[in-house]
Amino acid sequence: MPESGGSDRDRKQMPPPIEVAPDRVAAHDVFVSYASQDAAVANDVVGALERAGIICWIAPRDVIPGTVYADAIVHAIDASKAIVLVLSKHSVVSAHVLREVERGSSKRCPVVSLRTDQARMPAGLEYFLNTSQWLDASAGGTETALPKLVSAVRFAVQASTGTTLTAAPLSPTETPLPPARSSNRAAIAVACVVALAIAALAADRLWLSSHRPSPARKRTPYLLTQGKSSRAPKRTAWQRTLHSAMTGMKRSSGLIALTRIASQRSC
Repeated sequence: MPESGGSDRDRKQMPPPIEVAPDRVAAHDVFVSYASQDAAVANDVVGALERAGIICWIAPRDVIPGTVYADAIVHAIDASKAIVLVLSKHSVVSAHVLREVERGSSKRCPVVSLRTDQARMPAGLEYFLNTSQWLDASAGGTETALPKLVSAVRFAVQASTGTTLTAAPLSPTETPLPPARSSNRAAIAVACVVALAIAALAADRLWLSSHRPSPARKRTPYLLTQGKSSRAPKRTAWQRTLHSAMTGMKRSSGLIALTRIASQRSC
């Protein structure tokens, strides 16, 4: 907020009013805290955020006439989803800025700081900003840091509420990023093909193992044991001739013997 909140010099240094709808004043996303000497930077910050669809509350623009200035600031901080702090050599010594940051910290409101110089922070302010995020614009200037600030504030608001902010309409020169669904669908299709290939390979191996022929039994060779034979071996031609001759000789010997016996008996 601006310093002292009442002198003519401070009012002249405040950012000029910006035309906004009444409902946007009542329902805002972020509270902008700054020292009166940094009014121009605060005005640029508000313009960049609101062009991106992030509704801001900034004093004195959004203070309803006739209300207590301090009450309006407290209610605005309590209703904010995040605080944007313009951190400079002027704000680090501002008692009003310190109270605003302290109030936001007590409400667990995330603080995103835009640091415009390398001024050393006092211990009290450093205590509340120790775990907060800040962007350094001291080297490259505020204009170059504003796009990063918009992204950081959008993330802080979404993390604080668990909702998604509606982005501002794209300009004719900007093109939207392609949807990520096509890549997701391609990954799912590849995974399905790989799974089907693995299932087919497993089924093929199972079928082969169940239809594999059993090993043939070895035939026991035909063995002849002594004194036992299932059948006589076949004789060759000369064996049959020799057998016939020996049989004939045996018969002839028998007839000769009988003839001798008969002749002896007759004598």
